[in-house]
Amino acid sequence: MVRRVRRAIKGISPVLATLILIVVAVIAGLLVYGWVMGWIGAQKARTVSFAVRVIKSGDKEYTIEIKNTGSTAVTIDKISITDTDDIDVTHDISDVTLNPGESTVQTISDANGLGSADAPGTEVTVTITTDMGTYAYKVTVE
Repeated sequence: MVRRVRRAIKGISPVLATLILIVVAVIAGLLVYGWVMGWIGAQKARTVSFAVRVIKSGDKEYTIEIKNTGSTAVTIDKISITDTDDIDVTHDISDVTLNPGESTVQTISDANGLGSADAPGTEVTVTITTDMGTYAYKVTVE
């Protein structure tokens, strides 16, 4: 008669199973985090913003400094200033492209003048028309 020896078949211990589940959950969380941050990063890459300074350089002349503070290159087509009396002066630009961090200085002259109400310390609205949209900023004249 042949005796068969029965071996005890054991599974993995509960502690080891718990550790494996934790590792799987952490890896899955890291994958989801990486995917979401990549998606959000791609959305942020298209931000457009400007820092704008307006300096009154003459009775009928304004110097405007525009700096691209966004994260994408932008082509500026037109700049306009609207004063407190809703008088609008527009300056067409021959396609100035600003990379992030770059700036341009433009001079706007108005034969009629925007008026003495736009002396240094008053607020004007600068509208910048670009290939990515139109952006308006309220700026204090320096």
